[in-house]
Amino acid sequence: MHFQNFHGKTNIFLFGFILAAALFGTLTYRNLDLYALVMADEYAYSKFSRLLPLADAIAPSYLYLAIYRTTSLCGDGFYDCAKIFNALFFVASAPFIYLTAKRICPGNIALIVALLALLGPINSYTAYYMPEALYFFSFWLLTWFILGLNHSSSLKSWCIGGVLLGFSALIKPHALFFLPAIAIYILYISRKENGKWFLQAFRNAGSFIAFSFLSKFLIGYFFAGKAGVTLFGPFYESTASSIPFNFQHYLKVLALFIESLTGHALAICLMFGAPIAIATNTLLNAIFSRIPIQSAQKTSFYSLAVLVNLVLIAALYTATTVANAGLEFESIARIHLRYYNFAFPLLLIIAASQLSLESAASEARWRAIIAFPIAVAILYAVYTRMTPFWPNFIDSPELRGFTRIKYAFYVLGGLSFFTLVLWVYSARTGAKVFLFLFMPLTVAYSTHNVNMDLRARLIPDVYDTAGIFTKQYLSDEDRSKLLVVGSDRLRIFRSLFYLDNPHSSQETIPEGSSYNLASLPTGKEWILVIGNHPLSEKPTFQLPMNGFKLVRISGTNKN
Repeated sequence: MHFQNFHGKTNIFLFGFILAAALFGTLTYRNLDLYALVMADEYAYSKFSRLLPLADAIAPSYLYLAIYRTTSLCGDGFYDCAKIFNALFFVASAPFIYLTAKRICPGNIALIVALLALLGPINSYTAYYMPEALYFFSFWLLTWFILGLNHSSSLKSWCIGGVLLGFSALIKPHALFFLPAIAIYILYISRKENGKWFLQAFRNAGSFIAFSFLSKFLIGYFFAGKAGVTLFGPFYESTASSIPFNFQHYLKVLALFIESLTGHALAICLMFGAPIAIATNTLLNAIFSRIPIQSAQKTSFYSLAVLVNLVLIAALYTATTVANAGLEFESIARIHLRYYNFAFPLLLIIAASQLSLESAASEARWRAIIAFPIAVAILYAVYTRMTPFWPNFIDSPELRGFTRIKYAFYVLGGLSFFTLVLWVYSARTGAKVFLFLFMPLTVAYSTHNVNMDLRARLIPDVYDTAGIFTKQYLSDEDRSKLLVVGSDRLRIFRSLFYLDNPHSSQETIPEGSSYNLASLPTGKEWILVIGNHPLSEKPTFQLPMNGFKLVRISGTNKN
């Protein structure tokens, strides 16, 4: 019997390893030929990881920047090396998703959950020079560790958990927003009917928080000196400090916050209505019962705490930046799922937990009460087709893939509603339909659509070719004296990305307007003019190309 169990575990492990290796190869093959896309983010992360001291970084992502600094060893192939790193870290999260799911469902179901999680549209982030893939890995390492603890876990374990969160915060400082959710989670799993559990819970939560900040600041100081001892870095802190303090502004932020929060709620209910209902039902049963806290209840509480916390932060961030007009191209209609979509596999795990008779046991009338507001949200989202919210495949790849084609959107939306209603009638059946029908269809369809969006970057545009050509034509010293001029500010960042020099700068002018050479900044001798922009006078040297021209206005001819 033990041999059969061992043999079965070995088969699952071997099959999972083969699938992970195949996925790594597939993602790498898809990503390597793509040109840069997410500007100015990719430009900034490449610049601060490879071209400048870590102390100059505008965001304290020092662990990410230090790891990806090694891509400079690849020379001009640094971008491809970054994508290989991304795919490696992303796939490396699979064991932690699997082990987390295995605590509340059989191994074969846990393997399906991990596979669905990695095949989803979130794998599009492996194509960018951004920290999302490493952040995904760090979150699942942290989640696996935290969900393995309970009220009897040692203080040392909670300190280690804090260190893991500190590591995540050094990949993206947004990880600090986990702290309220995890602190509440620690209080929840520590509750007992008797004893001094409250003091123990506060000790554990306090130690977790203290070691989170301690590890973040110590490692930040190691990488960047005094500049590394910061919460969110110069960019976010300057954004926060520019917010006006007056009552009218707060009212405006509140109204925008509610609007943004509505969009997030509709999106989550539309895509994950059934597991949200399952988690709520499981959590309420746990709160109002006297039975010891089980793994499914811990996972439900943790999932809801993390998601609710991060959704509120995402909506508040969007509302604040829109109200403050601090970020260009920001809109209240943008749904920033990427601030929390790394946690979506938790909802798949919750759905899988319903497949056992014990976890599925609950009264249908209570399930109906829980499901009703979620069902209304799904129907409203389908009826409006998420208008006025407009998901794009960078901010919200899951929702973009879901909503891209109208009739497919109606089919998937209807199926989402059907799984929720079916769950009310039969908890196990509803969970099965969600996990084995709705999610595979949604993953296949939405990932295909996002891949179609990515494929558009197989063909370089004039901003790509201008940057690539100029990188090869000019020396590094000359590129430091280069100004890029064009009418599309975001696409200019693509040129800067390929120029690969931190001192190359940019200037945006109206489309079709001429550029006055007299206004050239001090220290600049070369201009890369992209688009139809005549010069105010004849330069020393001019190299016209297809859609752009390289101009020298001082010194001697390069040739």
